[in-house]
Amino acid sequence: MTLTVSAARPHGALAYAVAFGDGTATSPPAPQFCTATARPAASRTWRFHHRYRHPGTYKVVATGWAVCTAGRARASLEVTTG
Repeated sequence: MTLTVSAARPHGALAYAVAFGDGTATSPPAPQFCTATARPAASRTWRFHHRYRHPGTYKVVATGWAVCTAGRARASLEVTTG
């Protein structure tokens, strides 16, 4: 899975969280700083690999945001294994 987070004028670092639907999730620490003025447009892409322990259908939810910004984008998809 690939996740790209973009922001037009972010006041902080770009960040993400992914819940894989099987009780596991990933959310790396994002720098918790804000800038007084907006930075230029930014974009960042992350790639994820996840192995499910049991066959089934799982709902994956990915969320992306810019730190110090109220808006968040969320996407979900169903993955069937087995």
